[in-house]
Amino acid sequence: EAKNKPVFSVYPNPASDVLYLKGVSKAAVKVFSLTGQQLLSTVVNNGQINISTLPKGVYNLSLEVNGNSSTVKFIKK
Repeated sequence: EAKNKPVFSVYPNPASDVLYLKGVSKAAVKVFSLTGQQLLSTVVNNGQINISTLPKGVYNLSLEVNGNSSTVKFIKK
C-alpha cells in the first residue's frame, strides 16, 4: 500500500521562526524529531506555525485534515 502523497507543502524550507503551509488554512499539526519524539502539537491558523522554540535540526511535520494524515520533512535553521 503506497503512502498518501502530502496534500500540502511547507515553506520556507529551511525555516527559522515561522513555517507556512501551502494548501492548508486550519488543521491539527504535530512536529516530531527524526527519532519519533513529539515536540510540538498545535493548530495551524491562517496557514502558519510558530517553530521559533524548536532547536535547529530536521523534523517531520504531521498534519491531519478530514481524518487523513500526511507528513512532510522540514529543516529548522
